[in-house]
Amino acid sequence: MDPELWQKFPMFDENCQYMAESWENSGIEWLTNFVPNLVEEGSNRLLPKNWKDVRLGILRKNIPVVGISWYEANAYCKWLKRHWDELPEGGNGQPNPGIIRLPTSSEWELSAGGTTPRERYAWNRPKEISHKTEEILHRANVRESKLGFPTQVWLYPAGATANGIMDMTGNVWEWQANFSHKEHNYISLRGGSWNVTKELAYVGYQFYFHAFDRSSSVGFRLVIPKNHA
Repeated sequence: MDPELWQKFPMFDENCQYMAESWENSGIEWLTNFVPNLVEEGSNRLLPKNWKDVRLGILRKNIPVVGISWYEANAYCKWLKRHWDELPEGGNGQPNPGIIRLPTSSEWELSAGGTTPRERYAWNRPKEISHKTEEILHRANVRESKLGFPTQVWLYPAGATANGIMDMTGNVWEWQANFSHKEHNYISLRGGSWNVTKELAYVGYQFYFHAFDRSSSVGFRLVIPKNHA
Protein backbone atom coordinates (compact mmCIF):
# COMPACT_ATOMS: atom_id res chain seq x y z
CA MET A 1 0.00 0.00 0.00
CA ASP A 2 1.51 3.27 -1.19
CA PRO A 3 1.99 5.66 1.77
CA GLU A 4 1.52 8.69 -0.50
CA LEU A 5 -2.12 7.76 -0.97
CA TRP A 6 -2.72 7.97 2.78
CA GLN A 7 -1.16 11.32 3.63
CA LYS A 8 -2.24 14.97 3.89
CA PHE A 9 -5.96 14.63 3.29
CA PRO A 10 -7.58 18.09 3.13
CA MET A 11 -9.16 19.33 6.36
CA PHE A 12 -12.44 21.25 6.55
CA ASP A 13 -14.01 22.66 9.72
CA GLU A 14 -17.62 22.35 10.92
CA ASN A 15 -18.61 25.24 8.63
CA CYS A 16 -17.07 23.47 5.62
CA GLN A 17 -14.24 26.00 5.42
CA TYR A 18 -10.89 24.79 4.17
CA MET A 19 -8.28 24.74 6.92
CA ALA A 20 -4.60 25.53 6.49
CA GLU A 21 -3.65 22.38 8.38
CA SER A 22 -4.23 18.94 6.88
CA TRP A 23 -4.67 15.45 8.24
CA GLU A 24 -0.90 14.98 7.70
CA ASN A 25 -0.03 11.37 8.65
CA SER A 26 -3.32 10.34 10.25
CA GLY A 27 -4.06 7.91 7.43
CA ILE A 28 -0.61 6.32 7.78
CA GLU A 29 -1.14 5.99 11.52
CA TRP A 30 -4.45 4.26 10.89
CA LEU A 31 -2.75 1.87 8.49
CA THR A 32 -0.04 1.11 11.02
CA ASN A 33 -2.29 0.61 14.01
CA PHE A 34 -5.40 -0.96 12.50
CA VAL A 35 -4.66 -2.50 9.13
CA PRO A 36 -2.51 -5.47 10.30
CA ASN A 37 -5.74 -6.85 11.78
CA LEU A 38 -7.82 -6.05 8.69
CA VAL A 39 -5.69 -7.18 5.74
CA GLU A 40 -6.85 -10.35 4.04
CA GLU A 41 -4.89 -13.37 5.24
CA GLY A 42 -2.12 -14.38 2.86
CA SER A 43 -2.06 -11.09 0.94
CA ASN A 44 -1.47 -7.38 1.41
CA ARG A 45 -4.96 -6.40 0.27
CA LEU A 46 -7.10 -4.23 2.49
CA LEU A 47 -10.69 -5.20 1.76
CA PRO A 48 -13.86 -3.41 2.89
CA LYS A 49 -15.24 -4.79 6.13
CA ASN A 50 -18.19 -6.48 4.44
CA TRP A 51 -16.54 -7.39 1.13
CA LYS A 52 -17.40 -11.10 1.31
CA ASP A 53 -20.86 -10.65 2.81
CA VAL A 54 -23.43 -11.88 0.28
CA ARG A 55 -25.71 -8.92 1.06
CA LEU A 56 -23.12 -6.14 1.23
CA GLY A 57 -20.02 -7.04 -0.75
CA ILE A 58 -18.47 -7.92 -4.08
CA LEU A 59 -21.11 -10.51 -5.01
CA ARG A 60 -23.70 -7.76 -5.42
CA LYS A 61 -22.65 -5.61 -8.35
CA ASN A 62 -23.59 -1.93 -8.62
CA ILE A 63 -24.32 -1.37 -4.95
CA PRO A 64 -22.34 1.29 -3.06
CA VAL A 65 -19.15 0.06 -1.43
CA VAL A 66 -19.69 0.02 2.35
CA GLY A 67 -17.62 -0.98 5.35
CA ILE A 68 -14.78 1.43 4.70
CA SER A 69 -13.30 4.10 6.92
CA TRP A 70 -13.06 7.80 6.10
CA TYR A 71 -9.33 7.27 5.60
CA GLU A 72 -9.98 4.61 2.96
CA ALA A 73 -12.45 6.83 1.12
CA ASN A 74 -9.87 9.62 0.97
CA ALA A 75 -7.12 7.28 -0.15
CA TYR A 76 -9.39 6.09 -2.96
CA CYS A 77 -9.81 9.69 -4.10
CA LYS A 78 -6.04 9.97 -4.47
CA TRP A 79 -5.79 6.58 -6.15
CA LEU A 80 -8.50 7.48 -8.66
CA LYS A 81 -6.79 10.71 -9.64
CA ARG A 82 -3.46 8.92 -10.10
CA HIS A 83 -4.96 6.20 -12.30
CA TRP A 84 -7.60 8.30 -14.08
CA ASP A 85 -6.19 7.88 -17.58
CA GLU A 86 -6.05 4.09 -17.21
CA LEU A 87 -9.70 3.80 -16.18
CA PRO A 88 -12.99 4.15 -18.09
CA GLU A 89 -13.33 7.73 -16.85
CA GLY A 90 -10.19 8.79 -18.67
CA GLY A 91 -10.81 6.42 -21.56
CA ASN A 92 -14.07 8.26 -22.26
CA GLY A 93 -12.11 11.42 -22.95
CA GLN A 94 -12.69 13.13 -19.62
CA PRO A 95 -9.60 15.18 -18.69
CA ASN A 96 -7.76 14.28 -15.51
CA PRO A 97 -9.27 16.48 -12.78
CA GLY A 98 -7.10 18.73 -10.71
CA ILE A 99 -8.79 17.52 -7.52
CA ILE A 100 -10.96 14.54 -6.61
CA ARG A 101 -12.20 14.45 -3.01
CA LEU A 102 -15.14 13.86 -0.72
CA PRO A 103 -17.80 16.59 -0.76
CA THR A 104 -18.21 19.04 2.07
CA SER A 105 -21.63 19.12 3.71
CA SER A 106 -22.43 22.45 2.05
CA GLU A 107 -21.61 20.99 -1.38
CA TRP A 108 -23.61 17.89 -0.61
CA GLU A 109 -26.64 19.92 0.52
CA LEU A 110 -26.50 22.03 -2.63
CA SER A 111 -26.42 18.90 -4.80
CA ALA A 112 -29.38 17.51 -2.86
CA GLY A 113 -31.46 20.61 -3.52
CA GLY A 114 -30.88 22.51 -0.29
CA THR A 115 -32.14 22.26 3.27
CA THR A 116 -35.15 24.57 3.07
CA PRO A 117 -37.27 23.33 4.64
CA ARG A 118 -34.90 21.29 6.79
CA GLU A 119 -37.31 18.37 6.83
CA ARG A 120 -37.21 17.68 3.12
CA TYR A 121 -35.97 14.82 0.99
CA ALA A 122 -33.72 15.10 -2.03
CA TRP A 123 -36.54 14.87 -4.55
CA ASN A 124 -38.64 17.93 -5.32
CA ARG A 125 -42.17 17.16 -4.18
CA PRO A 126 -44.54 19.05 -1.87
CA LYS A 127 -44.15 18.00 1.78
CA GLU A 128 -47.69 16.72 2.06
CA ILE A 129 -46.88 14.24 -0.70
CA SER A 130 -43.20 13.44 -0.19
CA HIS A 131 -43.57 12.60 3.52
CA LYS A 132 -46.14 9.85 2.98
CA THR A 133 -44.53 6.50 3.77
CA GLU A 134 -45.62 4.91 0.50
CA GLU A 135 -44.11 7.84 -1.41
CA ILE A 136 -40.81 7.52 0.43
CA LEU A 137 -40.63 3.77 -0.17
CA HIS A 138 -41.14 4.42 -3.87
CA ARG A 139 -38.17 6.76 -3.88
CA ALA A 140 -35.62 5.60 -1.30
CA ASN A 141 -34.19 2.63 0.58
CA VAL A 142 -34.67 3.26 4.32
CA ARG A 143 -35.42 1.00 7.30
CA GLU A 144 -39.13 1.11 6.53
CA SER A 145 -38.34 -0.54 3.17
CA LYS A 146 -37.54 -3.72 5.16
CA LEU A 147 -34.97 -4.86 2.60
CA GLY A 148 -32.10 -5.18 5.06
CA PHE A 149 -29.26 -4.24 2.69
CA PRO A 150 -28.12 -1.52 0.25
CA THR A 151 -29.63 -1.48 -3.23
CA GLN A 152 -28.21 -0.83 -6.70
CA VAL A 153 -27.58 2.83 -7.38
CA TRP A 154 -30.13 2.97 -10.21
CA LEU A 155 -32.99 1.23 -8.40
CA TYR A 156 -34.87 4.38 -7.29
CA PRO A 157 -35.01 6.77 -10.28
CA ALA A 158 -38.05 8.51 -8.77
CA GLY A 159 -35.86 9.55 -5.85
CA ALA A 160 -33.32 11.42 -7.96
CA THR A 161 -32.62 15.09 -7.34
CA ALA A 162 -33.63 17.77 -9.84
CA ASN A 163 -30.17 17.31 -11.36
CA GLY A 164 -30.60 13.56 -11.67
CA ILE A 165 -28.34 12.52 -8.77
CA MET A 166 -29.38 9.17 -7.32
CA ASP A 167 -29.64 7.99 -3.71
CA MET A 168 -29.03 11.23 -1.86
CA THR A 169 -31.85 10.09 0.38
CA GLY A 170 -31.37 6.67 1.94
CA ASN A 171 -29.37 3.62 0.84
CA VAL A 172 -26.04 4.43 2.56
CA TRP A 173 -24.68 7.21 4.73
CA GLU A 174 -22.07 9.22 2.84
CA TRP A 175 -18.76 10.34 4.31
CA GLN A 176 -18.23 14.08 4.07
CA ALA A 177 -14.92 15.96 3.87
CA ASN A 178 -15.62 18.10 6.93
CA PHE A 179 -15.83 17.74 10.67
CA SER A 180 -19.17 17.73 12.40
CA HIS A 181 -17.52 18.13 15.83
CA LYS A 182 -13.82 18.91 15.49
CA GLU A 183 -13.24 18.82 19.23
CA HIS A 184 -14.07 15.10 19.25
CA ASN A 185 -12.70 14.34 15.77
CA TYR A 186 -16.15 13.42 14.46
CA ILE A 187 -16.65 13.45 10.68
CA SER A 188 -19.97 14.41 9.12
CA LEU A 189 -22.24 11.83 7.46
CA ARG A 190 -25.25 12.72 5.34
CA GLY A 191 -28.19 11.11 3.57
CA GLY A 192 -29.52 8.34 5.80
CA SER A 193 -29.21 4.66 4.98
CA TRP A 194 -30.95 1.33 4.51
CA ASN A 195 -30.93 0.62 8.24
CA VAL A 196 -32.18 3.92 9.71
CA THR A 197 -35.64 5.43 9.76
CA LYS A 198 -36.94 7.86 7.17
CA GLU A 199 -36.68 10.79 9.60
CA LEU A 200 -32.88 10.44 9.63
CA ALA A 201 -32.79 10.70 5.84
CA TYR A 202 -33.81 14.37 5.72
CA VAL A 203 -31.38 16.44 3.64
CA GLY A 204 -30.85 18.68 6.66
CA TYR A 205 -30.01 15.86 9.08
CA GLN A 206 -26.37 15.29 10.00
CA PHE A 207 -24.94 12.15 11.57
CA TYR A 208 -21.28 11.52 12.43
CA PHE A 209 -18.63 8.88 13.02
CA HIS A 210 -14.93 8.81 13.81
CA ALA A 211 -12.67 8.65 10.76
CA PHE A 212 -11.58 5.11 11.67
CA ASP A 213 -15.12 3.69 11.90
CA ARG A 214 -16.18 1.07 9.35
CA SER A 215 -19.90 0.41 9.08
CA SER A 216 -22.11 -1.64 6.78
CA SER A 217 -24.35 1.41 6.42
CA VAL A 218 -21.64 3.90 5.38
CA GLY A 219 -20.24 4.55 1.91
CA PHE A 220 -19.13 7.65 0.04
CA ARG A 221 -19.66 9.90 -2.96
CA LEU A 222 -16.99 11.90 -4.78
CA VAL A 223 -16.88 15.50 -5.97
CA ILE A 224 -14.73 17.26 -8.56
CA PRO A 225 -14.80 20.99 -7.76
CA LYS A 226 -15.50 22.95 -10.95
CA ASN A 227 -12.77 25.47 -10.32
CA HIS A 228 -10.24 22.66 -10.12
CA ALA A 229 -11.42 20.51 -13.05
